[in-house]
Amino acid sequence: MKAKDWVFNDFTSQPPKHWRCPSCNGGLILEASKLQREETTESKATKHKYSPAYAGIIQCFSCKEVIAITGVASDGDYTNKIGDNEYETIEYISYSPRHFIPALHLFEIPKACPKEIRNEIIKAFGYYFGDTSACANRIRVALEFILTDQGVQKTVVNIKRKRESIKLHARIEMFKKDDKSFSKTRSKLLAIKWIGNDGSHVGKTLTQNDILTAFDLLEYVLENLYGDREKRLTKVASDVNKKRGIVAKRKRKKEF
Repeated sequence: MKAKDWVFNDFTSQPPKHWRCPSCNGGLILEASKLQREETTESKATKHKYSPAYAGIIQCFSCKEVIAITGVASDGDYTNKIGDNEYETIEYISYSPRHFIPALHLFEIPKACPKEIRNEIIKAFGYYFGDTSACANRIRVALEFILTDQGVQKTVVNIKRKRESIKLHARIEMFKKDDKSFSKTRSKLLAIKWIGNDGSHVGKTLTQNDILTAFDLLEYVLENLYGDREKRLTKVASDVNKKRGIVAKRKRKKEF
């Protein structure tokens, strides 16, 4: 995941290159004829700023998946030099996204990731552009599902012999606590939890940068638990070592 790519998502004519099809990861194109702008009561009240709502369709180059997009537009201009002491003013309309159906994926979820975890993460992706608090909450729910999938218990019987839920923080500390190789994963789970907590507290506003930090950490956790990168690279390293390089051993000169 290149978090810096997702900081700026406004566009003028075509979607940013980092937007990819959620179905096949192909490139996307905006159908200009299906883009509409309309002033709302709120935007009309802002007399000195043009900020209508917009709705449109973007489509995948490869699989032709159709994605609905809504958001807020604004106008702007810049000066362009066209000759010696000669300039022209270029006006443009900028589109800021708020919602996509289906949601864009900010990073690739490992294929082996369980469906209920995947679904929560996709919900979080959907909230990223328009509601950072809701996005953080969905990430927090995804953590609960990850821990459950990894065998961490959800409830405990208290001293009154009543079953009660174990808090997320405690569950994270319970996660493979006797396995030192998972200490980095536990640390990242805990960091994600703190960000999720901020999304739940009244008076605290998370920025998109905060959410990108959480997604970056979450991507690491998912790759570590459900990805095949380590297994794949271990095999690659083994093959290279056996051949003593990329070229097969029989084609190499004897080395001493």
